[in-house]
Amino acid sequence: MANEGVRVSGLKELRSELRALEGAWPKELQKVNKAIAEKVAEGTRSAYSSMGGSAVKVPPTVKALAQQARAQVKVGGGSSVGGAVAMGNTWGSNRYKQFPAPVDGGYALFPTIKAMRGEMEDLYLEMLGDLLARAFPD
Repeated sequence: MANEGVRVSGLKELRSELRALEGAWPKELQKVNKAIAEKVAEGTRSAYSSMGGSAVKVPPTVKALAQQARAQVKVGGGSSVGGAVAMGNTWGSNRYKQFPAPVDGGYALFPTIKAMRGEMEDLYLEMLGDLLARAFPD
């Protein structure tokens, strides 16, 4: 059997650029994750505000968090609104009438994520495009 291989033009340069960016890459990825989390948190706050009732107490508890490996939105907690109020308005309840009825996918947070999926993908692709542009400036 003959040795067969694939030659990728520019791969050596890309690897070199990635090594040079090694220290900056995690920070850049965290920045993109934070930007995505901020957009989702903003949409989630807006959704809670428009729900009325006890849900209007939830927006101040919605926080955007990010690490290199993930974007995260935290809902609930703090001294003014406990986790039960936030979660009741996120998922709904049949037992407690101050919350909306349960629905698949919940209220506010997950519908916002679903609606923003394309935008989140675009942000990640833009970041990767910027990295490739630096690796191949020509």
